[in-house]
Amino acid sequence: MPIVADPSNFLERCNAPNVRNPASILYSDKKSYAYKKGLLTGISESGFLHNLSLFLALATREMAWKPSFNQGITSFKELRLDEALNHFSKALKCTGGDQQHVIYDSRAAAYEKLGMPKEALRDAKFVIKLAPDHWQGYARAARLFFLASKFDASLSMADLAFSRIKQSSTKRRDEILKLRDDILRAQFAEAERQRLMRNQFEKLPVELLSEVFRYALFDDTAALIRVLRVCSYWRNVAWTTPALWDTLILTPKFPVRKLSLWLNQSKGMIRELHIRADVATHPDWPFPDLANIGWDRIRVLSAVSWDPAQYIDKRKLGNGTLSCLEELVMIEERICRRRASPGLFLLLQNAGLHSLSFSKSELSWKEVSENLTNLTSLSVQSGTKDPQYLVQALEANPGLVTVKILDHFNYICSAQSPLRLSHLTHLELTGSWAPSLLESLVAPNLKTLIIKASSHTLNLAFKRMIANEGAANLTHLVIDRCSIDSSVINYFLQNAEHLTHLQLNSLSKCANTVMDALAGSISPSKGKPTPTPVVMFTDTNRAPILCPALTHIDVSQSQDVLTGPLIRLVKLRISGAAATWEGASGINDNPDLALPPKCARIKSLNLDQCSQIDAAWLPWLRQNVQIVSCVYETKQKSHWR
Repeated sequence: MPIVADPSNFLERCNAPNVRNPASILYSDKKSYAYKKGLLTGISESGFLHNLSLFLALATREMAWKPSFNQGITSFKELRLDEALNHFSKALKCTGGDQQHVIYDSRAAAYEKLGMPKEALRDAKFVIKLAPDHWQGYARAARLFFLASKFDASLSMADLAFSRIKQSSTKRRDEILKLRDDILRAQFAEAERQRLMRNQFEKLPVELLSEVFRYALFDDTAALIRVLRVCSYWRNVAWTTPALWDTLILTPKFPVRKLSLWLNQSKGMIRELHIRADVATHPDWPFPDLANIGWDRIRVLSAVSWDPAQYIDKRKLGNGTLSCLEELVMIEERICRRRASPGLFLLLQNAGLHSLSFSKSELSWKEVSENLTNLTSLSVQSGTKDPQYLVQALEANPGLVTVKILDHFNYICSAQSPLRLSHLTHLELTGSWAPSLLESLVAPNLKTLIIKASSHTLNLAFKRMIANEGAANLTHLVIDRCSIDSSVINYFLQNAEHLTHLQLNSLSKCANTVMDALAGSISPSKGKPTPTPVVMFTDTNRAPILCPALTHIDVSQSQDVLTGPLIRLVKLRISGAAATWEGASGINDNPDLALPPKCARIKSLNLDQCSQIDAAWLPWLRQNVQIVSCVYETKQKSHWR
């Protein structure tokens, strides 16, 4: 039991001017305390008198924290916060000071002002511990938790503080209510921010997210690196999905490490293997880990300056090797006579290969005709060995859709019977042998025809194609550096109603005549100019338009092309409302002039190195055609001139 009931103000009461006997105060205080606690025993006033000095000393000791506390309050009011902090700490070290919640609360206020929330919160906890029925500790803890963005704890402390404030303290209750509203608003804003920042992909099943990644990597396998860098969740899913690692592209940069990593992540299930240039010249090539690839699961194989058949034969990987191969690409960095291993096509005999591409590497057409029958795409660039077997190779693969043969061998392809390729839609041929192949070809579904660098005339080949309905579905026609009569081209275009792209390059003797025919100025069947340079259309007698779907024209490097036919061609295909017929040379202004209803507008014109184009008409052309290119000379030719 303490010496006095209220030692915090005992000395102040003893020093009051109306008090003559401090012992009486001590006695009454002691007696009052004893009554309150039920501990009253026989204590007389005279019993206190001889021990009065002792009681006063004890009371003074219990009040030793008071001076330091008062100095701290004064310093705090004067914003000398560091000094106030020292006084409050000194007061707590005095006897009885550590039991005064008001000291902890004051020091917490100083810490809060100094921007030391952790220390302030620690003192606020002491306030709550020493005075759980007072509101101050809870209110300060609520503010500190709010500053620390701990909104749940802050809201809880604010509610506890509000419940301990008297109904009469309206101002303090309003302050707590305002703090509570601020907490709720901040809590809602934080929840919204977390919602926006939350990774919505985490809601998807991992299997579905893996499928999304596979679609994203379908056309660009390098995008896997970008997927790994988006976030940790994406990285974890991608890292643990072997199907995303089934395409391996080896380059000269760290090929050994990359091979080992891809084998580990894909569990050896490599589906596509691409070996880029200079990898085969690596000192450690072929790498030992190549043997760990499931060669019987490979579907796409691309190799530069490397023959996989020799490696497979040397390693004795078995007869089932490459049994699932669907696409094979063999490339040499330079044109050479090195041919593929004889065992390559034997391995592919039962593989169901659909796409074959050889570039600058020697290819045997005989081996192709004997071992491959399911090709849908064939691309060969230079290096063919035995062109006499070319027709047989094509006949052995009737399902061909795309054929590209870019080679200048001296052989005339001949077929005993028409070469029927009913599924062929894209044909690209380069060389003087091309007309002989076209003469025997029957391809009713052909859509793209590209013929380049043929010194032999294409006249008979194009006439045969018309007879075989080879132009019926044609949409793209390219004739580059070939020998052909303009009348044959015009006759061919009459049968190409669906043609949208026409490219006549380096045809200096017939390109202008073709433009005249497209403009309606000459008869396509005769190839001679008509008496009038403009076609008159009336409601009773509409003349047909050559290639009404034509939208893109390229006559670059054709020196005979003139401005007049091009102007008439563009005007003919401009709709009646947008037509600008004034000022064109050689064109009659006739009010009865009408355009056919089904006629596409020209969208692009390429007139590069057409020296006879009048530059004065280029602004008009660019105004009526979306894309116009007219470069009179290349920089190299201009430099030499």
